[in-house]
Amino acid sequence: MNYNRVIMIGRATKEPEAKEKVTKFDIAVNRNKEETDFFRVSCFDKTAEFANSYVKKGKLLLVEGSLRNNSWTDKEGKQRITTEIIANRVEALEKKEVSDVPESWN
Repeated sequence: MNYNRVIMIGRATKEPEAKEKVTKFDIAVNRNKEETDFFRVSCFDKTAEFANSYVKKGKLLLVEGSLRNNSWTDKEGKQRITTEIIANRVEALEKKEVSDVPESWN
């Protein structure tokens, strides 16, 4: 049996970027008081619509999804690998600023 699921709580580090059918943003997740990890989040379909409309820099978010590794060879011939979260759920964890904004979309 295989299982790939991740749940992270962190703050958006910048405004989301929407391209074609995907919306991407980064979150900062504190490991402890002195260490922070940064993750790229990719959203599709309704989750992308939510992220594009409601994710803002500094917002506290819950992101649920799976991890995916992407590998490629750069211009210098070196093998590169990045890890991203493919989100199937993004939820705002702070109070809404506008009364009609949904708290999450999944």
